[in-house]
Order: sequence, then structure tokens, then C-alpha cells
Amino acid sequence: MANTKKIMYVFLVTVLMFFIGCGGIAEFTKAEFKLGAKKYDEAIPLYKEYLAKKPDSAVGHSKLGFAYLKTGRLDEAIAEFQTALKNEPGEPYATYYIGLAWLNKENYEKAMEAWQGYRNSTQPFVETEIRRQLTLLQIAYSHKAAAKALAEEKKLAALKADSNTVAVCYYQDLSQDK
Repeated sequence: MANTKKIMYVFLVTVLMFFIGCGGIAEFTKAEFKLGAKKYDEAIPLYKEYLAKKPDSAVGHSKLGFAYLKTGRLDEAIAEFQTALKNEPGEPYATYYIGLAWLNKENYEKAMEAWQGYRNSTQPFVETEIRRQLTLLQIAYSHKAAAKALAEEKKLAALKADSNTVAVCYYQDLSQDK
């Protein structure tokens, strides 16, 4: 009986070691622990090792992008999120975080472009957060455009209007069908 237990134990350990070393799972698991512990710089090389074995993993690219985002490496983060979205269009977290990366780079147009039209009923939390961020961004962007228009209007008010001038109108087309 003891001999059978030893054989089973050795067999289970062997199988476990095989699966842990198989296909980058060990690197991914270690990277997840580092990410959970907010050790983003330590997670990055582990995700890279994982992606060397699984280059088409949208989740792997998304997680690596998140680690880059948290370390302020915005261009690298955006590249990883774009790869994730190329491999799996509409991947929820890559969509959300690429918008945040563009927002951190103060490229509001790209952030809005990334978030506009995103729908995913299987991820209602992500969809709701993207809509919220998009609404806030559109409000801020509108305020910025209004301030710019007012400044331009003040400059123009100092000018004497030509006798053929009928009216001056400023607007920004915010329709989604551009």
C-alpha cells in the first residue's frame, strides 16, 4: 500500500511539473502574482517570456500592456494593447486600458476613438466604465473647445467687421457619423 502511494505521488508530481512547465503557464502564473503584488517591473519580463511561447495570446499582450501602463511606459503599453486587439478584436481590458494610455498621453481624440462604439454585454462592468470615461472625456473636451472658441471670439471682437460681414458662427460637429 505504501509503495502504491509513493508511485502515485511521484506520478502526480511529474504530471504537475509537466503542466507547470508546459506552454509558458509557469511564466504567466508568476507574472500574475507579480502583477497582483503591484510589482509591475518584475512582471514585465515574465509576460515577455510567456508571449515568446504564446505570441497570439490577447490576454498576455493585454496584461503586459497593463504592466507597461502602470510603469509609465505609455508607447509600449499602447503597442501591446494594439497587438491584443489585433489578435482578439474587442478584448475588453485592452480596449479600456488603451483608452487610458491615450488619455495619459493627452491624445483625447485617440482615447475617444478607442472607446467609441464599444459594446460587450458579457462584460457589463467594463462596458459601463468605458461609457463613463467616454462621457467624462467628451465633457472635458467640449469645455476645452468652448474655452478656445471664447478666446478666439475675444480676438475677433477687437477687429472691426468688414461691411460685407453678415454673421460669424462657431461650432464643433460632435456627431458620431463623421
